[in-house]
Amino acid sequence: MKCNHDYSSFLFSTNDFESKTYEFRKCRASGLIYHLPPATEEQLEQHYNNYGLYSKEEYFQRELNLRKVQIEKLGRQLIKKLGSKNLKVLEIGSANGILLYWLQELFEFEVYGIELDPISSEYAKQLIEPDHIFVGHTENAPFIDGSFDLVIMNQVIEHLPDPTMVLHSAKKALKLKGVLYVTTPNFGGISFRFLKDKWKNTCPNDHISMFSVKSLHHYLHDAGFKNLIVRSVGLSITSRRKGKAEYKVSLPKALNLVLRIIGKFLGLTKFGDGLYAYAWKE
Repeated sequence: MKCNHDYSSFLFSTNDFESKTYEFRKCRASGLIYHLPPATEEQLEQHYNNYGLYSKEEYFQRELNLRKVQIEKLGRQLIKKLGSKNLKVLEIGSANGILLYWLQELFEFEVYGIELDPISSEYAKQLIEPDHIFVGHTENAPFIDGSFDLVIMNQVIEHLPDPTMVLHSAKKALKLKGVLYVTTPNFGGISFRFLKDKWKNTCPNDHISMFSVKSLHHYLHDAGFKNLIVRSVGLSITSRRKGKAEYKVSLPKALNLVLRIIGKFLGLTKFGDGLYAYAWKE
């Protein structure tokens, strides 16, 4: 349980695609948003097994090519932030390995991954050294050994029933002065505030630990990280959810341009729709 109910506030109730009702609450201490009832072990296992669908051959090949430019930009940002090109990198939640593959190919990083889904992991093992991919829970991985310059959690922390435990494992994996890089949807952002259960990222039993700038900073600090940088970015208010499906609201080009400009402005505040964080081990 993430927060004692006596110290949480009710936000709203919503139904999933099976018409099951979930109550969304916000912890008054940390600011974390979560839902009741919580996801069961069986639901989480089924969810991660379904992630293998995203590694079907046609999806895999398309994403492999589409993400190259995006990952190259990220790699340059990471090099600048860490001040080194010779990086040993661990990705927690490495999925099909595409991020690790391009970091290895473009920048010659030494890369490792941890992934729960065995189907996705098989694709990752085609791209990088198979022995560098561990299938299972983070705390059981053999290379949580204090040797990494960088640990990446890219759109992962929102799926975790116990973020604190995984953050402690990430810290244990890092060497001194090593950096944790985290991205996640912003549940303190403008889209969640206006759309609530209609926002694409409001997904019971998928996104179960829902962060804002405040709550992500809180959890990183509690895990023992220092020199925290937590920022919001972007705007995705045109992305909605109906049942299992995500869809885009069609808008005129001029309005889309205005929304992009607003998104850049929101990135300077805490109200953008995405979060990224850098956290140092000292």
